[in-house]
Amino acid sequence: MVFLLLANICLVTVEDWIPTMAESMIFHFLGGFLAAMLVFSLYHNEFAKLSQPIRLLTIMAMTLMIGVFWEFTEYTASVILSGPIYNHYHTYLYFIGDLNDTLQDLAMDGFGALGFLIVWFGFKSKN
Repeated sequence: MVFLLLANICLVTVEDWIPTMAESMIFHFLGGFLAAMLVFSLYHNEFAKLSQPIRLLTIMAMTLMIGVFWEFTEYTASVILSGPIYNHYHTYLYFIGDLNDTLQDLAMDGFGALGFLIVWFGFKSKN
């Protein structure tokens, strides 16, 4: 997840890159996948005590919660950093889009978590 954040920062600052919708979707999908992996690895022992449907819902909910916190972070960065960045670099930098963008980001976080769960079940069923 740190790699995704650093890659995004480097691309924006070094290459003057503004992510397209497809690139944003890829980043959020990978972020959701990695967040679900992190949640699963941190709480693996506790998840073993839960029934399968509750385990899946919990991983999805925790991943989406991380996504919501990320969207709050994007909003806060937009409010706090937009002015100083414009004053220093004379360019507008948008950290967050409109409501449709936010909902699409959260949906891709959820699809990333779902992708992790599918991969996890695939490996689990083979073993």
